[in-house]
Amino acid sequence: LPVGGGHGQLDLHNGTTMVVMVVLGEEDQRRLAGMPSVIYKDDSFWCYLLPPIKYPDGTTRLKLGGNMLSPEGELIGRIEKDPDGMVKWYRSGGDEGRQQELWEMVDKLVPGLKPLKIFVD
Repeated sequence: LPVGGGHGQLDLHNGTTMVVMVVLGEEDQRRLAGMPSVIYKDDSFWCYLLPPIKYPDGTTRLKLGGNMLSPEGELIGRIEKDPDGMVKWYRSGGDEGRQQELWEMVDKLVPGLKPLKIFVD
């Protein structure tokens, strides 16, 4: 807080984050039983990874959300200063061509998965 009261203003910007959901077969479900939630960051990307979750459609999925990082550690992707632009992006289904990046994140953290299906949003 500013000295003497008043208010301050933070220079924040909204960035976009894509999500991938991996539908697991029975073997992967057994292998990953008891897996914790993970927050991970290295020089090339950051992400969160949720343990297997049973969805209403009967599938069990891993969910990863994250983004690639530049060599300087900055987010690679869309930075939206306009709230309407952010809403439009989230309603669009995300950036095409990002599925491979997201899959590589999953594969680095949980190698050997045999997904039945992959959803990206």
